[in-house]
Amino acid sequence: MPKWAIVLASTVLKAGLQPLGKAPPIDPAYARSVVDHYSWYDSSNAIRDLGYEIPCARESLERAIIGERRRQAGTYSLGQPRRSDAITHAEPAAEALPPLLITGVPGWLGNRFVDILINGDRHGQLPPPRRVRLLVEPRNAKLLDLPANFEIFPADIGDPVAVGQALTGIHTVFHLAGAIYPPQIATLYRVNAQGTRNLVDQCIQQGVRRLLYMGTDSICGHGTPSQRIFDEHTPARPYRHYGRSKWQAERYILEQTAAGNIDGTSLRGFWFFGPFAPPRQQDFLDMMHWRRQLVFGHGKNYRSISHVDNTVAAFLAAENAPATYGQWYWIGDLKPDYTVDEIYQLLCDGLGTPFRPLYIPPWVCGAMRTVDAVMGKFGCLHPTLHGIGKFSFDIAGEVSAAQRDFGYEPVISLPEYARSLATSATNPQPVAVGSPR
Repeated sequence: MPKWAIVLASTVLKAGLQPLGKAPPIDPAYARSVVDHYSWYDSSNAIRDLGYEIPCARESLERAIIGERRRQAGTYSLGQPRRSDAITHAEPAAEALPPLLITGVPGWLGNRFVDILINGDRHGQLPPPRRVRLLVEPRNAKLLDLPANFEIFPADIGDPVAVGQALTGIHTVFHLAGAIYPPQIATLYRVNAQGTRNLVDQCIQQGVRRLLYMGTDSICGHGTPSQRIFDEHTPARPYRHYGRSKWQAERYILEQTAAGNIDGTSLRGFWFFGPFAPPRQQDFLDMMHWRRQLVFGHGKNYRSISHVDNTVAAFLAAENAPATYGQWYWIGDLKPDYTVDEIYQLLCDGLGTPFRPLYIPPWVCGAMRTVDAVMGKFGCLHPTLHGIGKFSFDIAGEVSAAQRDFGYEPVISLPEYARSLATSATNPQPVAVGSPR
């Protein structure tokens, strides 16, 4: 592409994105000064006087690529202690709990889980020390550098032999891995349904009984006029292929628990918030700085919130609770019925911006659902169309069953999270891609 075209495109993009508070991928000034130019430095003096060795360009580029992938995956600083009492790369302390296998790292929830195991939660509370094995996609194995009590085990979740080996000596599995917005719908079933089935089968083969699964609100779809808020008795009505693939996985776990082969539990999350969020979530938060915030629908529909810290706390609390075997639970805020308008208002207040909604009529959501359904017939999925399509629905649930059976108590509420945004804006959290939510 010629330089003039790059400069022109970046100029047009900058003009179009500025009113929305966004920046173009490349600034026009940068394009004019850098594109089509190169720099050359003579290192002969450094080589002669200092013994400097010019690094291999290929190795430098490979390191740069790994560094960028780690940044995108939210693992660039993952594993680094931020507290004086954090678990470090020194030999781990005596294990207070049996060995644990976690899937879904790197990922939004998985990264935060590892971070809490190392640095403690937002109140500085450290979980008891234990040996942790991470089942990691082989392509992501080089993105992690963690303390000595963490073991990286590269394996595809659909590989029976590798997963069986990963389960050797393990007592409990926290199954967080999942595909949510892959380009091809077949990936949802391969990872979510078939991958989970393989993991459960290998748990049975290896004698690993305890398995806790990260479920989703999409298993029940959305509320109805007669029941706007889900409870523990709400029947499954999976929403589209994502909900169906996650429901198939959850159903297999609970069936094998009923058969006496494992002790499985499913914890269903809602709209995620919190540290290590992927770029799509940061884009949503950035919208709060726009002159007008887009609200798809009328803004009066209910949406429950699952902060990742609350979800981590739920897994840790439910692990040793026999009452949870064979059950599923909603995991969210104590208040289940935030309206979308209330959520936006809290976020804008936390960021110090006025809430001036621009309501997009519900029929637009209906149109997006139609397009989403047609694309699904061809095996394709677009995250934006899918998300807009369900944005106007009631998707909310109460957490009373989790409180009753394993003492679930959220460690942070949505208003507390919103108030923390002012601090995190000047001290940004790392991001993660390929998250389970």
